[in-house]
Amino acid sequence: MATSARKQKRARTPSVPLSVYTGRCARCALARSCEACVATLRCAACTESARCGSCRVKLSVLRAGGVQLSCRGAGGRGSLQLPMLEAGGCLDLPRSRAGLNELYRLIATTTRDIWLASGGRWMYSPASEQLHVEVLFAKDQYETPAHIWRYAVEQFKLDHDANASSLNAVLPSYGTRDTPRHPEGARIWLNPAYGDRCTSIGATLEKYVWKQGCAVVALLPALTHSTWWHTFVMRAESVHFLTEKVHFLNPLLDAVPSDYMFPLVLVVWEPAPPIGIAVFKSLALPRAGVSDPGQLLRVRRCCVCSKFRVLPRHQAEPPGERFTCGDLADPRFASCASRVQVWLWG
Repeated sequence: MATSARKQKRARTPSVPLSVYTGRCARCALARSCEACVATLRCAACTESARCGSCRVKLSVLRAGGVQLSCRGAGGRGSLQLPMLEAGGCLDLPRSRAGLNELYRLIATTTRDIWLASGGRWMYSPASEQLHVEVLFAKDQYETPAHIWRYAVEQFKLDHDANASSLNAVLPSYGTRDTPRHPEGARIWLNPAYGDRCTSIGATLEKYVWKQGCAVVALLPALTHSTWWHTFVMRAESVHFLTEKVHFLNPLLDAVPSDYMFPLVLVVWEPAPPIGIAVFKSLALPRAGVSDPGQLLRVRRCCVCSKFRVLPRHQAEPPGERFTCGDLADPRFASCASRVQVWLWG
């Protein structure tokens, strides 16, 4: 009986011809593209190939630009489905994949240059004149908790973030993987990727401290048995052991945050050689709550041009009741003529 029921169900399943689908698609402002399955496949004018998310039939179509990126969009933990944000309004979202998906859903209501493709992946037009798209390496986007970088910036008078992106920078001046710039004599915040257990810290200190006269404050794992610890940390001005474990958020990865496996330290190197041995201290910092502004994706919509903007982590809430692009702390986007920021990864 079960076999017969399966055969009847299979017989009722509509078939999709293996031919070019020439109808209009979601990017062309029509609600459907694959008449049998999903509403997010693109038509012959959009991409070289697409696979139907339901019937798994590959549809051969023509190419006219388009880049597929790995930002899961529809359904599950990756979707919040919040109401539309009016011009001049504000919306605080979690710094997570779900928060980014909601941001892109809002942006997609104002431009056809970004859209949700089959499989829940966000795609964009490389020729877009409305979007400023940054393609990031997800493994490099683990963010320093707000209570740690705030303490470091205030206590050590820091003015440059050396290993950041526009999404997670904790200071207005910052360098990225592609543009590792820094001002001469800067006081640098460094939260490096912990690949190979920080063995590259020596090259970083050689570049910033001993050659260019910068001060460096780094957040590092307390691996006191490592060679790099005894070679470089013991030459520091001071070492501050965090009494609480730390967990790092990553808005590009859909994972539940958990405590980092090792205890962490703040290590301070000054350009002048230290007098005597490094000073070791304990540092107790209360964790930042989930409602802390530095832990949120703060979306604002300009009341003049209706563009969506995201406040940088380091920016205080702008004064006034209605937000405008000029209130943004990042000068690259503090104008209604500038493009809308989007962060995706390949």
